[in-house]
Amino acid sequence: MISAAVNPMIALALTWVSITGCSTVIDPSIGQGPISLSTQTQKAFTEYQARQTPRYFAVSTDGQAYYYSYCDAGRCLRQAKTKVIDQCERYSKGVPCKIYGSQGAIVWSDES
Repeated sequence: MISAAVNPMIALALTWVSITGCSTVIDPSIGQGPISLSTQTQKAFTEYQARQTPRYFAVSTDGQAYYYSYCDAGRCLRQAKTKVIDQCERYSKGVPCKIYGSQGAIVWSDES
């Protein structure tokens, strides 16, 4: 057994686990549930993934509208997820948008 006096980081982690009950924190900006991307949105996601440094890809919950951020040159400012979502919603005609991709990987969960 490891003593908390020997390793305070382990004690802190164990305290956190006991307080949270091992529950995972769900990011409400990341999409969940079934989604079907339009052909145009699928093509845009492929283009997003091909970027040198893809950031976030937001998609409307109906799969029709999208917006993404990336950085192809050296030092770029990190764009907030909320800005990408807001831009997506400008094109979605009132349909909510959520994050579908982050750093080039799909983060949308099929489970709801």
